[in-house]
Amino acid sequence: MVRADEDRTLSCKKSAGGLILYVNTKWCNPRHVTVKEIICTPDIELLAVGLRPYYLPREFSHAIVVVVYIPPSANAARACDIIHSTVVRLQTDHPFLTINGDFNHAKLPKTLTGFTQYVKCSTKENKILDMMYANVKEAYSSSALPPWAPLTTTSYIQARCQAPACHHQDWCITLYIRTCEESIIPTKKVRCFPNNKPWINKNIKALLNRKKRAFMAKDRKGVKSVQKELKGELRRAKKGYKEKIEGKLEDNNTREVWDGLKKITGQKQSGLDKGGLNLFFNRFDVSPPTPTPPTPPAGRVS
Repeated sequence: MVRADEDRTLSCKKSAGGLILYVNTKWCNPRHVTVKEIICTPDIELLAVGLRPYYLPREFSHAIVVVVYIPPSANAARACDIIHSTVVRLQTDHPFLTINGDFNHAKLPKTLTGFTQYVKCSTKENKILDMMYANVKEAYSSSALPPWAPLTTTSYIQARCQAPACHHQDWCITLYIRTCEESIIPTKKVRCFPNNKPWINKNIKALLNRKKRAFMAKDRKGVKSVQKELKGELRRAKKGYKEKIEGKLEDNNTREVWDGLKKITGQKQSGLDKGGLNLFFNRFDVSPPTPTPPTPPAGRVS
């Protein structure tokens, strides 16, 4: 989580706010996340973060994500000028740069001529609230997700894959091996959901599917009705999972109890040094070492 808390003395707002950017640690190491710039004025709040993910196409040296919020009362021209000057400073060494956020009445096509706006679907009724700009063409595709949120997926093709092949190769052996595999080894498609919590059951999945169908049908009343049922079912499922963990505690199965608590709280393995912790907490039970008297310097007699 990268935060840029709002300074009310600079933004001239009555209520405090700010910007937050979440970076998936499976995509980029937290040590490779650096804050490039933070701007807070009455016309705009801006947070620029540099990223070096585990994998990036060869034609890009790094990625920069800019998060923007332009208030409804802001001067759109001044806000666009700030975005333009910031992007000009950041666009060095061929980075992949995206600008995300709530732009309200400000429009950037004239300010950012080399950027493409990728959120094409409505996020609330027939309106597009949040937008996403990138300095690469045909990099993303967008789709709407409930409740009224855009999802952008990568559709970029690397430069080396866009060029036509300049060599020929005999694929007879490869095709023969693949034909043998397809005729002998059975195949089966499996859908994996690694982010599912342990209390997610088939009833909750059925309600989620109903909610998606109602959203695709633009049935707002149906979405609210299913959401109410979903909250109740989640509450009951979490309570059942809690009772299951408490039952393991009564059976003195502490290991599974701790595993369950970590899943509930979302805590990850931190790799703490248990030996170091033991030394730290047992330091009062060990007698301190006897200090040795200082050695007098040579050539002097006391």
